[in-house]
Amino acid sequence: VQIIKIKFKGKNEYVFNLHLEAFDFNAKQEQLIFLQTLIKEFQPIAVCGDFNTLPQGQNKKLEIDYSNDYAIDLLPKIMSEYKDIFGNFLTFPTKKENCRLDYIWVRNDLNAKIIDLNIVF
Repeated sequence: VQIIKIKFKGKNEYVFNLHLEAFDFNAKQEQLIFLQTLIKEFQPIAVCGDFNTLPQGQNKKLEIDYSNDYAIDLLPKIMSEYKDIFGNFLTFPTKKENCRLDYIWVRNDLNAKIIDLNIVF
């Protein structure tokens, strides 16, 4: 997790950028629990990056079998104070995108939206 401190509306705020484990689902679960601790400590305005986690309700059997990925259910609980504004953009696999593993979460009290999003490889 990269923790970025910025000035926003005259006060110090934080933005998290991260890239979670892709293949070891137990390690990813540990990373999410650690992320939850960091969120409580810093209360970032945004948490974004490659979570390597399918959104709830998406097909769990793709190129990688996500059937045993507990992060799919854990992530929304950890991010309950945030809204996912990433939208329906597909990001994986490269050049044959059929799912999304990336997120942009912003605090519920912020009015934020994606203006433009381009995946650059």
